[in-house]
Amino acid sequence: MNFEKLIWSNYGKFILLLLSAVVIIQGYHMMWLMKIHNSRTAHSNRQYAQYEENISFQMSANLIKVMQHVVDTVTEVHISDQTGSYYIIPNVIVADVNASSLPISLCTQTTPNHLHYLKDLSESWDGPISVAVFTDHKNTIQTLHTALYMHQCFESIRKFVTFHLLYPIRLEPIEVSKLLSMEVDCNVDMADVFDGSETKLNYANEIPYPHNALRNVAITYSNSEYIFMIDIDMVPSEGLVNGFQKFIKRQSLASSDRSKDAEGKVVYVVPAFESKLPIRASNKISLLKEWGEGNVRPFYSMVCAKCQVVTDYDKWKNLPNIPFLDIGYILDWEDPWEPFYIAKKTDLPLYDGKFKQYGFNRISQVCEMYVAGYSFAVLNNAFIVHRGLKEKDKFHSKKEEENLKNKELFRAFKLNLKDKYPDITRQC
Repeated sequence: MNFEKLIWSNYGKFILLLLSAVVIIQGYHMMWLMKIHNSRTAHSNRQYAQYEENISFQMSANLIKVMQHVVDTVTEVHISDQTGSYYIIPNVIVADVNASSLPISLCTQTTPNHLHYLKDLSESWDGPISVAVFTDHKNTIQTLHTALYMHQCFESIRKFVTFHLLYPIRLEPIEVSKLLSMEVDCNVDMADVFDGSETKLNYANEIPYPHNALRNVAITYSNSEYIFMIDIDMVPSEGLVNGFQKFIKRQSLASSDRSKDAEGKVVYVVPAFESKLPIRASNKISLLKEWGEGNVRPFYSMVCAKCQVVTDYDKWKNLPNIPFLDIGYILDWEDPWEPFYIAKKTDLPLYDGKFKQYGFNRISQVCEMYVAGYSFAVLNNAFIVHRGLKEKDKFHSKKEEENLKNKELFRAFKLNLKDKYPDITRQC
């Protein structure tokens, strides 16, 4: 009995010793695994840090290259506009994506203090944007620095937005080379870059604002087959680039039996709205909901309702709900309709650069399109929304004075159209 106890006692000690050995071995194994893991983690962290450093270096090198291109372009390239009043500097900052690879470019114009709208615009419009910026000798460096900040710090802008400059011939940019010593810091908040300049009005500056000359620059130096001219503080409905691309392919197949001339004499109207901030409507369903709740209304409805009423918003609202872009209905132009539209760039009449400040700048070009034989096809699902509601009491003090001046200019413009299009019976 004592012998059996001795055996079991020794066996128990052996088992305990064996278990202890296993625990020790497992402990060493875990320590070894942890050492390998820590080594790999440290190596991975070093690799990631090196990757970040390489990316930062690449971005810095690219920024220096872009800066030098900007300085060289502003110094060397000066093209006179059609009026002989301004110099154009095209492609001063060029988008990464080649615009000719997509069928449509959005074209717009602005002063430097409204360039911040490009962030939302470029994120809503998944395609090329050609923007013409108005500046002068004193503001050129700050304008370029702001554009460089937008280009460097926002991927959608760097990818799609190409900047052009327009400035009065008598106010040539000065000391542009100073731009090379200025820092572009993406850690700086966009609001600080613009420093409250949103309160300024384009029309209230000492230098008359040349809408039409700027629009011509944005159109002329866009590289897509179609252009979509809107104001910079507007936002297009989602998926419009892709939807229009598919629409044009269907139109091309359907019109194969028609002449090119007949096909080219149409523009595609995009209904315009205005909204209380912020803009929340991204598709027609959400737009109609916001419209029904009073957050959205037809553009200019409280300022110049007749300027947009021809669009027939009620008819557009009640079009059949189909999941693709198509023509809803076709309209003839009527005075004083000012539709926003998508058009083929080829043979499109440019804007008359003599119109500046407020009044008749956009309608003069639409009037000429009508006289030239264009029809106006309203798209069923596309729209644009202006940031904020337009109110009569929120315009600058000289609005009416400028409007009367441009009204006289418009009368002369219409008389000239009779000479320019002698064989066409349409009048506006």
